[in-house]
Amino acid sequence: MIILMVQVVFVTGYISIAKAYFMALYSIVNVFINVAFANHTGQFSDSFTP
Repeated sequence: MIILMVQVVFVTGYISIAKAYFMALYSIVNVFINVAFANHTGQFSDSFTP
């Protein structure tokens, strides 16, 4: 029973860490997309919201 609790805590913690990691990665990619659009159109595009 204690092992099950530890596994649940580990899985939920891992999911939250992965979610934060993907949000950070998404924002970095979003910045690169905005820079690429600015290079092509001469103006910054609106950033996409998840």
